[in-house]
Amino acid sequence: MRNHQWKNLLKLTATLGTILLLQGCVAAVLGGGAIATKVATDPRTTGTQIDDQTLELRVTDALRKDKQLDEQGHVSAIVYNAKVLLVGQVPSEDLREVATNLARGVKDIADVYEQIEIGPKVSFAQASKDTWITTQAKSKLFVNGNVKATDVKVVTENGVVYLLGRLTQAQANAAVDVVRTINGVKKVVRVFSYLN
Repeated sequence: MRNHQWKNLLKLTATLGTILLLQGCVAAVLGGGAIATKVATDPRTTGTQIDDQTLELRVTDALRKDKQLDEQGHVSAIVYNAKVLLVGQVPSEDLREVATNLARGVKDIADVYEQIEIGPKVSFAQASKDTWITTQAKSKLFVNGNVKATDVKVVTENGVVYLLGRLTQAQANAAVDVVRTINGVKKVVRVFSYLN
């Protein structure tokens, strides 16, 4: 009898283990599908997307290596077509300059758009609002007929929405018009490369 119970316990353990492993596979497949869709719908070439991700990691690494900046500030780097947007907060002009110079020092960065505020780091509540604003902006751009949502990268920091991408002037204007109506948006900053 004990041998039979032991076998059942082993079968149950193996079954549960398999189920748990399969859940990981499902997540990996869905995640891989989402990444493939993002890569396929992004107007940048796959090579440019990879280059931008690599540059973003290199800039972020450079920022994190500065101990004072890492401890006292909150700076994020977003790279699009080899141009880096710096957003966040630092306590002094000196640290803002440090962050900008670190980003400029990364090889292959074409330009730096410095939008770092002097002041305290944003609260968790504000960061949550920023995430919600970004979600709404992407949704509204998705249903808008004048600009493709996949052509615009949206970043929100402390209520300020930054729009990146390669658009015509008319598309850029349409994107700004859509985003500026969202509740909680303080202002919209264009970080576009224009096609026309």
